[in-house]
Amino acid sequence: MDLVFGGFADEYIASMTETELDAFEKLMEINDITLLNWITGAEAVPAEFDTPLFARIREFGSVTAPQLPAKQQTA
Repeated sequence: MDLVFGGFADEYIASMTETELDAFEKLMEINDITLLNWITGAEAVPAEFDTPLFARIREFGSVTAPQLPAKQQTA
């Protein structure tokens, strides 16, 4: 999650409001596995964290995450 959150911070921290910075800090306290599950949609995001800021982070993560090659099927 450091790659997603670190990259997002590098890109947007200078333009974030004080409220967004506070929310970002609270997100950083969440367990990495939980954050990954929220970002990938494996788990529902709790209402308190399902914010426009989190939507931006999720979008950023989906754009910057490396794509794994599809498994080749054997016949």
